[in-house]
Amino acid sequence: MPLIFILLLIAIVLLSVDFVINKEKPQEKPVNMTATEERLANMICSFDGITSCEVYINYDKEDSFFGSSGEINGVLVICKGTDTVSNKLKILSALQKALNIDKDIIEILIL
Repeated sequence: MPLIFILLLIAIVLLSVDFVINKEKPQEKPVNMTATEERLANMICSFDGITSCEVYINYDKEDSFFGSSGEINGVLVICKGTDTVSNKLKILSALQKALNIDKDIIEILIL
């Protein structure tokens, strides 16, 4: 019985330490965003209620993935912050105008 109690206590301590260590890790920016995507993400982060943002642009041509010479097939926006209709409309409008694309190819996820 005391052995089970000691093992249970050790497991709780290890889980607590892991939780504290992982909680203190800084948020890492994705390394695969292009300069354009980073600029758009920074713009969106300036909106009220949005705390962090990642933007991914899918281009038509495979060789233009790291550039803007290909036609844009789709845009994915992943944000953390307040999920409101107002925020989604501001993001949608900003991307539509900044990239000169149709709003139907923009997907916005606010977590």
